[in-house]
Amino acid sequence: MGKNSSLRVIYLSDGVTAAYYGALQWHISKPVNPATGVRNATVVTGAWGYNSNHQRMYRCDHIQALDVFNPDTGINTVINRPVGNSWGTDLTPFTDNMFIPRVVQDPTDGQDYWCISVNEETRQSFYDTIMTQFNSYNGIYHFKSAGNDTGIAVDPEDARWNNKIIVGVGANGILNTTDSEDRIQLTSITSSNALSFYPLRTEIEGGANQFTIAACQQDDVNRLMDDYSTRGPMIDFAAYGAYTWISAANGTTYADGTWGFFSGTSCAAPVAASCAIVFLDWYFTQRGVYPSIAELKALMKKHAKANLIGEDLFDFSNTVTAGNYGSAKLYNANEVNRIKDNTYINGGLELTELCGTPPLRVHIPWGIRMGSGKYIAGGSEQTSEGRRPISGRAWPRPKVSFSS
Repeated sequence: MGKNSSLRVIYLSDGVTAAYYGALQWHISKPVNPATGVRNATVVTGAWGYNSNHQRMYRCDHIQALDVFNPDTGINTVINRPVGNSWGTDLTPFTDNMFIPRVVQDPTDGQDYWCISVNEETRQSFYDTIMTQFNSYNGIYHFKSAGNDTGIAVDPEDARWNNKIIVGVGANGILNTTDSEDRIQLTSITSSNALSFYPLRTEIEGGANQFTIAACQQDDVNRLMDDYSTRGPMIDFAAYGAYTWISAANGTTYADGTWGFFSGTSCAAPVAASCAIVFLDWYFTQRGVYPSIAELKALMKKHAKANLIGEDLFDFSNTVTAGNYGSAKLYNANEVNRIKDNTYINGGLELTELCGTPPLRVHIPWGIRMGSGKYIAGGSEQTSEGRRPISGRAWPRPKVSFSS
């Protein structure tokens, strides 16, 4: 999409900080483009993450209370467990606050229970610092893969960041110690003290200074997110994940050796980043400057398709017995809302609801897609011959015409 751009890969072997600061230093040391008088834009995409979600799970009935932000009053409200030490079949106090019940088999008694999953709550502030540095320089933008473990999270600036569950003494929990191959390993635990946990927090999230991209299906009928995708209000928008045709694919490649399928939010973030290049070209052509991160984000959100949906597979006001449930609208989902022992945490879990995710799919409107391509495309070799053709050979524009 960026015809005059170069594609480079960075690796994290020297650490996340070194990798991102290396990209930033490369950006600010680039020579000025003589045609524009400024450095060309830099779009960075990061397809990495820590396995920091689903650290432990607690049975819904063993959670004494919820302490959650009430948008109507602007303050936190405590919702206590009903008398009888059970929430009964109505789990909407959880779902209304994006605490999505998961089916987990307790290793002690072998029974399935509806549980609330808790993420790693230690904030990696170095990443916020890096993204703040990106925001200090014009023309560099980062698109981060949200992750593939069905985590649900909000930005730290969101009041719901402090939403918590309170478990009492003797509460039964299940601990996950992911093994060296990223497989979930479940063991039983018992709470010896009253404890509070914050299920909507996540270890890594760059907030307003980055683009956080989820993965969605390529389906205009079942417009759901991909079952494995991390989600929640922290997401900016979604882009195509599973079964995306892409050149130089590192997954299944067909006989021509050129095109194949890619998947995951590791695919969705580069797709969104590629679309951003087109938006940047249009914006610079129109205004002679590159947008700020906030301006580019607002522009892409404005033109995104607001048509993602959830399936409403479960009615948590009258909750069914914990067990295996499949979805007919996802590509291949037979254990929706389950966290399963010995399953790969990266891509092995399934959800079917938006869970507070903005219903936005990345989209380039016609007026921007058919723009001049003056700077990203390299100059007059395209603009001197008019707009790009809508079919046939599109680049470089043929200088001859044929007639019958």
